[in-house]
Amino acid sequence: MKHENPAIFINYRRALSTLEARLLYLMLELHFPGNAFMDEQTLEAGDRWREDIERTVKNARVMICLIPEGWVSYAGELEIKSKLCFDPKCHVRHEIRTALEAGVTIIPVRVNGAKQPKKEHLPEEIRELFDTFNNAAPLDFKENPDVAAFEKFFEQVGKKAGLEQKEEGYGAVLFSKLLEEEFPLPPALAQLLPEAESPFVGLRPFHREDARIFFGRSRETYHLCFKVTREDKHRIFLLDGYSGTGKSSLLQAGLIPRVEGQGWAVRYRRREEDPINGLKGVLGMLLEDVANAADANRLLILDQVEEAITDRIEGLPNELEEMAQALQEAYVNVKNRNYKFILSFRSEQMARVTKVLDKLRLPYDKENTLHQLDFLGATEAISGAANDPALATKYKLKFSPENLPGDIASRLLKGWDNYHIAPLVQVNMELLWEHCRQADGTVVITAHNLDNIIDRQDGLLGHFIGKVRETIPEAQADEQKLLQLLDQYVQDEPASAIRLDEELFAQEPFRQEKVFRGCTGSSKSITCLPRFLWTARRLPAFRTTCWPR
Repeated sequence: MKHENPAIFINYRRALSTLEARLLYLMLELHFPGNAFMDEQTLEAGDRWREDIERTVKNARVMICLIPEGWVSYAGELEIKSKLCFDPKCHVRHEIRTALEAGVTIIPVRVNGAKQPKKEHLPEEIRELFDTFNNAAPLDFKENPDVAAFEKFFEQVGKKAGLEQKEEGYGAVLFSKLLEEEFPLPPALAQLLPEAESPFVGLRPFHREDARIFFGRSRETYHLCFKVTREDKHRIFLLDGYSGTGKSSLLQAGLIPRVEGQGWAVRYRRREEDPINGLKGVLGMLLEDVANAADANRLLILDQVEEAITDRIEGLPNELEEMAQALQEAYVNVKNRNYKFILSFRSEQMARVTKVLDKLRLPYDKENTLHQLDFLGATEAISGAANDPALATKYKLKFSPENLPGDIASRLLKGWDNYHIAPLVQVNMELLWEHCRQADGTVVITAHNLDNIIDRQDGLLGHFIGKVRETIPEAQADEQKLLQLLDQYVQDEPASAIRLDEELFAQEPFRQEKVFRGCTGSSKSITCLPRFLWTARRLPAFRTTCWPR
């Protein structure tokens, strides 16, 4: 959008911080509509960009200078040979120098934990950059953003620019607002209320039809959507995360519908869909899926890549290598067409996956680790349905007091194994939902309810067994067998493993129980899951193969 004399100018290096600059631009537009300038968002076709930028810098009241890691040592070069210092056409340096000469207030911002460059490493003409109070302000857009730090920053920017904020205190919905602004759901999903009876899904993953109630990963969804649809640096993306962080939910309910909303043809498949040829066969299915797609852009997602290591197919000892070879052939054959690929797997297999890709010299972006849900994400996941007017009306959900979601998130983050906060949030909120639901369908969650539900960690086991009983006929599975099943198929490690069926079915109580075989989806193996449900004091929820995937 074209603005006349915007008060705030964003100075950034495209190769290092385009994504953060875009996020900051959207945030500033929420707080100070019509007063932010970012070249890619503000300049229009036909504009003489050098003249326009120089004029805009001189007329601005505040310049925000983004300083990411590598800002001085551009592209990994030594600091004394950086582009910032030696490139005579460096627009970043020219914009800063213009602002200093014009007396424009400059607020340096250290992005995502970047350190402040040493003054002697800067070109002499811009060394005044850090001659300000407190030098550079830190802002984290990725792993652990502090909403309070952002709000304080906007307050300071407004004060320096002489602007009043249109609206304050976005809190947990800050990134979800930006996601809806930049990557909205396609109309068919955005206008359709979900069929789910509860906005909290418990132990099962979120699917595409749950996109309206998928909250907590707005920031991560935005980052991945931006990389896939807006950047051309990479065509292969690696998405990793430990068991329980919600990779499949992020892909199916977060990324896929929003990338489709950008006009892309997207296909998603899991390794289990070809039990004979494995990953190579599934990749072939994905390519066939989009071979005749009318859309110009295509995104192919291959999930469960780690199972080539943890659940080997007999007669297929080099499954990862064969997948990489097939990916290389696809990469070369479609190089003139806009194909992009996502490989999703558990973090502990990163070294093995990258090794086979490196051997074939396949370029990839691996900076997409899905970390455990942090305070901001957990608060968003808890309060998302209540903050959305349409969902709040459908589910009749309220919190008393209104800041209670933050208190719930704090309790879960402090009292449980943080590796599995995402499923913990869903299970505890499902329990609270059921406990607080009144006869007329209204659900009012109060602080008193937390003491009866969240702090009773032993209650999760009974809740889980009840959910399992919904899929296994009670006549065929008594409580002793269910408990034994749980005991056999959980482990102490934060990652899944595989155990042969025979290890379980050799035991007398299970020899005749064919119903358990039917729940595994495999005649050869059952996923062995983390032992974070199986102690008296630490019982976070987990996914099992008895539960729908």
